[in-house]
Amino acid sequence: MLAADKQVLDAYLRDELQQLRRIEIENVIVRFNSALTPSTLIAGFCFTAIVEMEILDPTAEEAKIKNEQRNAERVFYISTIIALAFSLFVTAVASAGIVFGQRLAVQATAEQGFQHDRLIAELNSKFVQSCVALSVSMFCVVLSSICIVWVKQAASDGTQHIASYAASAIALVVFLWTIFTLYQMFSRLHTWAPASSKLALSATQRAAAAKAKGVTADEFYVDEHVKQEYVKQRQQRASLNQRNPSTENSALLAGLPCVGPRS
Repeated sequence: MLAADKQVLDAYLRDELQQLRRIEIENVIVRFNSALTPSTLIAGFCFTAIVEMEILDPTAEEAKIKNEQRNAERVFYISTIIALAFSLFVTAVASAGIVFGQRLAVQATAEQGFQHDRLIAELNSKFVQSCVALSVSMFCVVLSSICIVWVKQAASDGTQHIASYAASAIALVVFLWTIFTLYQMFSRLHTWAPASSKLALSATQRAAAAKAKGVTADEFYVDEHVKQEYVKQRQQRASLNQRNPSTENSALLAGLPCVGPRS
């Protein structure tokens, strides 16, 4: 009976571990989904802007088209192409991350289950790359918008370029504020090395330490709160057996939970 109870406890803990791993994978999929939406929007906007942008006449006189307009037009095309390229990169990586993440959650092999931490770290690193590429594409979109203001407004803005400089200053202030806010969130909330999801069970603290040194431990060790809950359940089963002394079935055959309430 004791061996059966130990097997039930071990199976319960491993089932909870698998549920935690599944939640972790679903978390990564949600992250890629959140990056996929803005990247597709940026890609569409960039392509539309390149197509709809009116090209300045290269043969026009300098009195009609100023140097600021020509320089802004060059910067516009360069920044828009960069934004389009990075947004497509994020779209491709996020789509692949969603597909492979869903496959790991449902169809993972035994080898992939053993390497769960490494696979999750790989997905997280790709998500960080996607965030960096998405930030670059957003910056290039803002730069392209400023260039459009200079191209469209410089001809009627006078010699002072009040509207063009004002738009550029507003965009710069908001950009710096955004960078500062993101830095605060990243420094306070991001962790480079998340907790491991591996399960190592040993009989006692001493056996756990021995196993960490490479010595085989045949029994298993669980946290103190799990042990207390397990003892509580055993006491409940003992009282139940006193009321029904004819039964000698274990908790596994009786259908009683070994640790914690049944979900």
